[in-house]
Amino acid sequence: MAKKPKEKQPDAGAEKTAAAISEAFEKARKEAEERNRTKGYADLLEYSQKFNDLQAVAGNFPRFPQPATISAQDTIAPYYGSDAERQQLAAMEYAKMLEQSKDAPVKVDPQYYEELKRQVPVKTAEVIPHYNATRNTLVMPNPVSYASTMADLSDKALAENNYRNKQDLAKTLSSNLGDFYRDTIEHEAGHIADKQVQFSKKPPYTVDSPAKSDLGYMGKEDHLVTGLGKIQREWYSITGQRFESPDQFKQFVLELAKSKNPEEAISYFSEEAKRALRPQIQNAKEVQMYYDKVNTLEKDKSWFKGGKPRVPETQLDFLEKSAQLIPALVEYRQASRPIA
Repeated sequence: MAKKPKEKQPDAGAEKTAAAISEAFEKARKEAEERNRTKGYADLLEYSQKFNDLQAVAGNFPRFPQPATISAQDTIAPYYGSDAERQQLAAMEYAKMLEQSKDAPVKVDPQYYEELKRQVPVKTAEVIPHYNATRNTLVMPNPVSYASTMADLSDKALAENNYRNKQDLAKTLSSNLGDFYRDTIEHEAGHIADKQVQFSKKPPYTVDSPAKSDLGYMGKEDHLVTGLGKIQREWYSITGQRFESPDQFKQFVLELAKSKNPEEAISYFSEEAKRALRPQIQNAKEVQMYYDKVNTLEKDKSWFKGGKPRVPETQLDFLEKSAQLIPALVEYRQASRPIA
């Protein structure tokens, strides 16, 4: 009787090779899928936060998320709370009230709230961070090279951009670079929708109405929307309350102006929010000086001694525009992220 032929045993080595090839192909497929996936703000936020520990990324910088798109609303998302929708509706209702007022120094087009949702491509290049409205693109440099550029600025240049000085900025960059970078992304994203906000003309300069002091970069009207939006969000995240009326904001900045140490009074805000607050405080100091003179003269009944103080129309105009605008800006309560 013939013997049965032995069954051929599986080649263990071949099976391992096939499994390894299959695993390599799957890994390559997933990597390609990840490379091609359109990244969002969550990816940019994760990327930025890695730079809060510079030692951990030294010599091996994370790759900038590409391709990526964000909206202004995306950058506000980390501040969301359970009453986010209610707060946005309140801001929109206030904007409608401004629109119906003939004398309002600022008008917010309803399209502003739609523009907040518009997705914009984010590119990386070794340039100053900016939103290019013509190309509809937000451009951000590498966080470390950005920090290096900022650290090289003179005290004068920093002051013009509403920072304090090189020493204070160096501390922020060395310990909170990721947060600093995140706030810069927020700042630039804030420009996506800000063309939907229109201001009335500035009062003309006259001898009786001295010109407003130079309030720096964040004191310009084209930066009020992104700056005040940051203040509003952080104030709500800190206090659980928003600036719901112009008088609330005016009282807030005038109190800061009277503070012995305004920088200490705003220490719980991020550096970006402080940048937006410094021109407000500087302007409010000049307004408060006028109010103090008026109150003193009225109390002493001594108008004849020196005449009425000059009305700082441009300073009052800046304060009024800021106060009228901030309740219309979208703000969300912070969920879990502490203020840097």
